[in-house]
Amino acid sequence: MAKKLYHIGFNKINQYISTNKDLINRHIKNSDRYELSKVFGRSYYEIAIKDFFSAFKIDKNQKYALQVLNIFKSNHFINELYNYLNLNRFEDEIYIKKSNQSSINDYQKSIFYSFTYFLYTNINSAKEDIQAKLFSHYFLHHISTINTKTNTSLNYKDMTEGYIKGKDFKVKESYKIDDTTKNVNFKILLNGKIKINLDGKSIKTLRKKAYKEIFFYILDNQENKQNEKLALKEIIYDIHIGN
Repeated sequence: MAKKLYHIGFNKINQYISTNKDLINRHIKNSDRYELSKVFGRSYYEIAIKDFFSAFKIDKNQKYALQVLNIFKSNHFINELYNYLNLNRFEDEIYIKKSNQSSINDYQKSIFYSFTYFLYTNINSAKEDIQAKLFSHYFLHHISTINTKTNTSLNYKDMTEGYIKGKDFKVKESYKIDDTTKNVNFKILLNGKIKINLDGKSIKTLRKKAYKEIFFYILDNQENKQNEKLALKEIIYDIHIGN
């Protein structure tokens, strides 16, 4: 289920970049603006990490949070995201040809930060939605799916509670131990309805598995609702224009 996160919303991000390609290109090619934006863009990126930590209670375990922070700030991670977004379309080909790999890596990271600055400062109605999908979803995909070390340390109960705070979701757990077999039945109810029903031997293991399942179920459900709202807005807009 977690693997779906890699694809959720990324078509919108690519569409956003394509739509704003000329603006982004002018932004990066303006030398003074570029120098400023690559500095402040790094700050915006770090704020995105902080917001992600807060939203999903990653910072509740500070040792774990530092481990994840180092991953997200690493050259390898940023380069992965850079390539996925095809930000090389904004590179100076002449500079790339005459530079060594170390200089190219620094240059690409600067473009990534400059793009991040553009994303956070360009006035656009879709930007908040794009920011969330670019950073929050990609961060979540990486630590829950790609990186096995971070995945085993995730507290999905805390992440679920952090995510549903202020939203229209009520999560309640219940479990029952069979007196004879000592088997455990573990349930999670979402808004009063049973959504997760697991059997096993360990309450701790079942709780972790159950909260992981309900976490991604809620995330998918929320995403589908948002897509339905956007589709409805487009239909209403088309009807309005048609009239």
